[in-house]
This record gives sequence, C-alpha cells and structure tokens, in this order.
Amino acid sequence: MIGQRRFDRPSPAVAEMINAQLAEHGEIQGTQIMAGTITLIYDHSKANLQSQLSDIQHRHIAEVIIS
Repeated sequence: MIGQRRFDRPSPAVAEMINAQLAEHGEIQGTQIMAGTITLIYDHSKANLQSQLSDIQHRHIAEVIIS
C-alpha cells in the first residue's frame, strides 16, 4: 500500500488509514451521542494551574460532565 500510494514512509500511510477509519466510523454513527475523555498529566505545583483548569472547565461547562 505504501508503494502503491507513493508514500515515502509508513507514518503518513498509517495516519491516512486512521483518518479514513475515523471518517467511516463517524458516518456510521451519524448523530448518535458520543463520549470521550481528555486526560491531563500536569505539575500540580505550577502557579495558578488549578485556577486555569477551572476557568477552562467553566468555559466549556456544557461539555464537561465530571472532572
């Protein structure tokens, strides 16, 4: 496939396959409700970090179910 599609490396071929599968999955799912997670790993000692995270959560409160 890499040779046929003229990719110079495997990485772009893999990225294209993932994107194609995601697009196909989205078409199959249609307008059904979907859920996902965002996992953050951070240095808790950084100044104002908790405040910044709280601000982000409040700006996107309709999407945030739990934190």
